[in-house]
Amino acid sequence: MDAVKSSKIRRSFSGSIVGALVPAADTGKKEKVWVAVRIRPLLELEQLARERVAWRAVGTNTLQRIDPDKPDVHCLSYQYNRVFSESCSSEQVYTDAARGLVEASMRGYNGTVFAYGQTGSGKTYTMQSIMTLAAKDLFQLIAEDGTRECIIRMAAVEIYNELVRDLLRDDSPDLKLLDDPAKGTVAENLSEAGVQSEQHLKQLLVEVESRRQTRSTRMNDNSSRSHQIVRLYIESRPASGEGDDAEPSDRLAAEPSDAQNMTDLAVDSSQQQPVSAAVTIASINFVDLAGSERGSPTNETGDKEKRRQQE
Repeated sequence: MDAVKSSKIRRSFSGSIVGALVPAADTGKKEKVWVAVRIRPLLELEQLARERVAWRAVGTNTLQRIDPDKPDVHCLSYQYNRVFSESCSSEQVYTDAARGLVEASMRGYNGTVFAYGQTGSGKTYTMQSIMTLAAKDLFQLIAEDGTRECIIRMAAVEIYNELVRDLLRDDSPDLKLLDDPAKGTVAENLSEAGVQSEQHLKQLLVEVESRRQTRSTRMNDNSSRSHQIVRLYIESRPASGEGDDAEPSDRLAAEPSDAQNMTDLAVDSSQQQPVSAAVTIASINFVDLAGSERGSPTNETGDKEKRRQQE
């Protein structure tokens, strides 16, 4: 939101929307979308510019606008599933917004976590923290459950100016999107990587982020100008017999099949595998959306950026 001048003090909203598509079995209700707002602390440059946050968290579910000319009861407020104040850590955001999806994926349920907001609101920072913590939890859950073996695979794409690129490749060509009768929208020849360990997954996430389109804007020195989707596939099956001496880490990774040259990009949390099935396959999507503002507030007016605004 635009900054508001008041006695040479600018009040600006610095926060991002964190959403999650929650498995219906975990909610016990028909609602499958869980929405939260995170208010980030002011940066040093913002403090030097005498800015202050224009919104505050009231309890854990209310976002209220700060208006010094009105009593609190008359200030504009909104209700969300969760409101994270400036003092909330990334660990708390992950625990409330995403940890349940990671645990549900081990039971065969699909889920999605996404971040939305203006440039500089902390979307990418929040999503990177969530993915890092999810990697830790995922492999900890695998290690703790000795009754099942898991295979983890990862795919990542960038959507920029209506073009789709594979973020697991250094020089990815533009991928063609196709309509599959069974899967919906799929990206042709999208690569996948077998994940061997928590550290391996973290390294892949670093490589993916390094290939993403970024640009300096007036609001952010290193602004992500594209949408990014990271998808983890979790395939779980009953563990081998007691005579199997293989280490768990040796069974976690598997290279994608050559025949599997198309990967589903549809975000569909309704396609769930039965928990009692011998083999369950689930996916978790981590979506970091590009800045929601138009070019004028960011001083970003390039031809490519104008095209992105028309999406």
